[in-house]
Amino acid sequence: MKTKDIIRNSILIIILFLSFSVKGQYTKWEKDVSYYNIKFKKIRFIVEDTDTTYAEGSLLEQTIIEGYPCHNNIVFIENWKLVGFILAENHFMHGAELPKGTRVRFYKDFTSCFFAKDTKIQGYCCNGNYSKWYSMGITTSFYLSGKLRNFYPCNDIEINNIFCKSSPFAGVKLFENGSLKECKLANDQKINGKLYKKNKTLIFDETGALLPPD
Repeated sequence: MKTKDIIRNSILIIILFLSFSVKGQYTKWEKDVSYYNIKFKKIRFIVEDTDTTYAEGSLLEQTIIEGYPCHNNIVFIENWKLVGFILAENHFMHGAELPKGTRVRFYKDFTSCFFAKDTKIQGYCCNGNYSKWYSMGITTSFYLSGKLRNFYPCNDIEINNIFCKSSPFAGVKLFENGSLKECKLANDQKINGKLYKKNKTLIFDETGALLPPD
């Protein structure tokens, strides 16, 4: 057997082992149950040292949880803290009305949203199309302050005199103050006397200065 085949097979074995290990941590699905006055079609848990560290399930009905109108799939972490849900109706958060069907996920340092349709956020049209195979990567994220952090523009846009490309494979990153952090060029552009070609990814610091490539 060739070395590359051995490596490939070893990787597959590791992936399978990890998959079964993670799956084995879950309890069995509980169906048609209620916890803390929340009704579930089904729910399962990850329990470590008798403590529930993670729960995922499907709601039986639309439910207001921590102020959010939720339905369908939902995720909690320890102490029943809500971290993932789907909006059951339009809801105002992060300074904008997010559309019904938006998938929301809270992380330690940011919030990620998977919009049900194109949505205008802080003056930018953020792509919400998830009808294509690559669509799960088309997310919009926010800083904890609610400021826009990362998005996929609906069309080519200009930010800080830089023309950024609209592409499902190249998002636009912003600093918390709103200045451009990173994008892929929508066309050839001269910056500080130097010509940069279309599709070139550029990275800036918070002052707007262009950073040298790695």
